[in-house]
Amino acid sequence: MKYPFTIVIIIACMLYTGNSYAQYTKIDSLFARADTTAVLDSLMNDFDHYLDSLFKPKSFFIFSVGAGTGFFSFKSNASFDFNTEKKIILSPSMAYFHKSGIGLSLSAYMMRQDKFNAYQYALSPSYDYIENKHFTTGVSYTRYFTKEDLSFYTTPIQNELNAYFNFKKWWIQPGVSLSYGWGSRTEYEKRELDINLRQLENARKKKRTYIYITSSESVKDFSTMFSLRHNFRWSKLLGKQDMLTLTPVVLVSGGTMNYGFNTSFSSNSKTVKNNFLPSNSNITDVSGFDVQSASLLMRLNYSAASFFITPQILLDYYLHSSDNRFNSVYSITAGVHF
Repeated sequence: MKYPFTIVIIIACMLYTGNSYAQYTKIDSLFARADTTAVLDSLMNDFDHYLDSLFKPKSFFIFSVGAGTGFFSFKSNASFDFNTEKKIILSPSMAYFHKSGIGLSLSAYMMRQDKFNAYQYALSPSYDYIENKHFTTGVSYTRYFTKEDLSFYTTPIQNELNAYFNFKKWWIQPGVSLSYGWGSRTEYEKRELDINLRQLENARKKKRTYIYITSSESVKDFSTMFSLRHNFRWSKLLGKQDMLTLTPVVLVSGGTMNYGFNTSFSSNSKTVKNNFLPSNSNITDVSGFDVQSASLLMRLNYSAASFFITPQILLDYYLHSSDNRFNSVYSITAGVHF
């Protein structure tokens, strides 16, 4: 009777390690690609065209709601892989920008399954230098708060530093954005097995045995984004205070990645712990700088007095071999500022 019990333990642990490895494989491919949703979110928060339209810097609030599409990886019930699906995202946000350049924004990201639920929040203090006519530059820090026990994968990145520089003197405006994100996540699982241990521990006792599985995931990600853009502007279309701006943006993205995934096993049974549990696993991957994708963003902004609406489309082409090298995401944002 010893060997059937051994097989049960080993199969249970192999299923988990198989799931972990499949998850890592999928995650690795996702991190190797440009995160088009994150790129679009970053550009949606780019308020330079509002700042440029002001005759002089002044403080203002912005309240907005965005709707768009993004890619999510759901755990498959039929296998140990992840199925990538495109879902609709809602993103309400509010922000305050002081005339000195200091700003603070709060955003929520909501994805619809049965209904729209917020799966992540982001708090971002920032500073933008906007007094020079030839360039704008700024830095920001974002802290992400992600819900636990989600049915889809989310990156363990919890912190992100971002710096940007846009040169505005030329007709075609070059820009560069640098981003460094890091974070970790630990998941704990307790598996219960009701096992007859008469041959293993005590002939007269029946003991409930547990296997404890702990997985830790960590990511350090450095990314760069080079851009070329031009703003085509038309004013006084429907009134004296309205403006229409069309901004095509060409983007090239690249970066590095340092990824680690560790799985450890333990049990409340010494017999199981000493004889049947597999060894702890440690998977790491470090990639050097690599140009990953080329993208085209088309952004249209219409503003009248304090109201604005901004539809966008991002077309992304992954430069390395992949099943889906071409992807597109869409969004529309409407809000007020005062």
